[in-house]
Amino acid sequence: PCRGGLVKIELSERDGVVHWHTAWNLQPLQF
Repeated sequence: PCRGGLVKIELSERDGVVHWHTAWNLQPLQF
């Protein structure tokens, strides 16, 4: 869960791999 007015980050899981979905103005997280 996000705090305040932070941009919502969606998390999805495909084939056992976690993918982060960020807003267009945010850089994707790298693992």
